Amino acid sequence: GYTAVNLSMEVPATAEADSFTTIPIRALTWNGVPAALQGRLTITALEKPDRFLRPRLWEHPDQFVLSETQHRAQFPIDPYREENDIHNWTVGKEVFATTYSTDTTDHTHVPFKALPPGAYRIVATATDPSGAPLETEAFVQVTDLSKGEIAYGQTLAFQSSSGPFEPGERAEVQFGSTTPGTAILY
Repeated sequence: GYTAVNLSMEVPATAEADSFTTIPIRALTWNGVPAALQGRLTITALEKPDRFLRPRLWEHPDQFVLSETQHRAQFPIDPYREENDIHNWTVGKEVFATTYSTDTTDHTHVPFKALPPGAYRIVATATDPSGAPLETEAFVQVTDLSKGEIAYGQTLAFQSSSGPFEPGERAEVQFGSTTPGTAILY
């Protein structure tokens, strides 16, 4: 239906645990004017698939030739349906909830305590001035490379100490992978 306000959040797909502690929320009229709203923000944990799944190599089939059991036995790292899509993961427990208020400034930053590594669904709800409900959602995978915990499904993740570097200087680089048995050549 029609709403008088557009509610949005700026959430990255992957974020480092120590730097992901605020969520910018924006409420704008369709003319681009900031709107004052009262709302609720919730963060819920998501349950990742029970095994590593590589990205699809082909389109999702509209009909299946194999049963899920047969497919899993023959293609253990390929998704059967859409179980590798974060939007389809099972919603777990709520880890954070708060109310927020937007005002006539560009963004409202909602602070929260750093989340442990994992996958999360973030939902912001509000009611526009005409009484219509507003909702926006985002999904994020929180990582902590310093502890060796990376986002699900990342074939290769790395983090380096700040640079650029000059010849003779020491650079520290951390590598990680969720793919079992990954060998890294450097």
